[in-house]
Amino acid sequence: MRSALCLMFAIIIDLSVLLTAVTAQEEGLFASPTVPHRPEGAALLQNAEHKETGWPSRALLRRDAAVEQQQEDDAAAGLLQQGATHETSHASAEERINRLESTVRNQLESIESLRKELHSALAMARSPALQPDSVRIPETMAADGSSRELSLAERVRYLERKVAGASNWFTDPQLWRKKQYRCENLTDLGTGGEHHLCLDGWEERMQKRRGTSLAQGVATSPPCIVYDLGIRAQPAFGKTLMTQYGCAIRAYDPSPTTAKWWASDDSAELRRAGKDHYNLHQLAAGGQDGPLELFQYNWQQVSIVKEERDLTRKIEKPTQTQEQLSFDVQAHTFPTMLQENGDTYADVMKIDIEGSEYMFLQDIFDRMGCPPVGQITIEYHHFSLDERYGSSPEINTIHHLLNSCGFRSFMVRQHWRNAVTPDDSFYIAPKRYTLASYCKEC
Repeated sequence: MRSALCLMFAIIIDLSVLLTAVTAQEEGLFASPTVPHRPEGAALLQNAEHKETGWPSRALLRRDAAVEQQQEDDAAAGLLQQGATHETSHASAEERINRLESTVRNQLESIESLRKELHSALAMARSPALQPDSVRIPETMAADGSSRELSLAERVRYLERKVAGASNWFTDPQLWRKKQYRCENLTDLGTGGEHHLCLDGWEERMQKRRGTSLAQGVATSPPCIVYDLGIRAQPAFGKTLMTQYGCAIRAYDPSPTTAKWWASDDSAELRRAGKDHYNLHQLAAGGQDGPLELFQYNWQQVSIVKEERDLTRKIEKPTQTQEQLSFDVQAHTFPTMLQENGDTYADVMKIDIEGSEYMFLQDIFDRMGCPPVGQITIEYHHFSLDERYGSSPEINTIHHLLNSCGFRSFMVRQHWRNAVTPDDSFYIAPKRYTLASYCKEC
């Protein structure tokens, strides 16, 4: 805008100068129509023109216009330079973004490759052809019965616990005989000091259970569920819980001795109670569902133990020369037991199954994570001793896994070693036994 005004002023001055020259020539002030170029005179003329007209001279205006033009050119050059710098910076940012995207893409491809390798390895692990030892894939079970496989980190931690237990690699190798909870209301339920139940807070839990059942419109639901595994012909544990505490009993035992007892008058009261209150399943408790071979044991029982043929043994009793009889039975795991009884939880579980307790509990830990049970009472059979400490790696492992699930031992018996078949026609070497009880809800 300013340049346009200057140009207009210059035109006006040119016209004014031309008019002045014409007028002067007509008046005879100039000898010729041209004026010789004299810088001093031109400057004086310019000053005279400025003083006479009050307008800037044409030269001054041109100079100002040139200065302004230079300033505009410099400003434009600066803007162009800034634009070039911005474009360069933008290009550098684009290059960095492209490099980061390439790095992330490569990492994602690497992760995807590892994921595929892991899935392939898991698929191979599940293949029976590549899994001749039938090692289970560890899982955990939710309260609704749904299962999921353990994450890699969970599997490693679980493996650490099992390896530490099997090798007695604990800070306290005497863990197996430690009492961790002082029960104020302890009862053996008529079992002669064998299996125990802690009644601390029992009534409050049962009232809560009854209240939940009524709220759900299931008034006939029993206040407690008990799994009594290993009966023989001595049902005192389950019978007391049924008659005195109103519990529903799910009993399991596959032995011929139990079948004979169940058909006799000795079990008439329990049969009359009905399956909703006392239900005997003539099945074994095992580490997998299906056929299971058990063997003749003491007290007319059956056991997982198959005694070796010891040719170095001196036969002290000529009558103990027979081989153990074998029995083909059907076994159920704890998840299957819960399913067939319509349960998701047990308040109490008694395990007295002549050596099968290890594989039964191993299946629970492998496929359920933690036993969905309030209290567990166990008779341990046939365990070994670590001569370094005089403690059992097998029981330490189970004790530690139960602790990791929130269980605490409230009764632990001193272990003993005894003859198994002193009065039988077959021989089983002396074995070790002990009893322990654990609670999570006490």
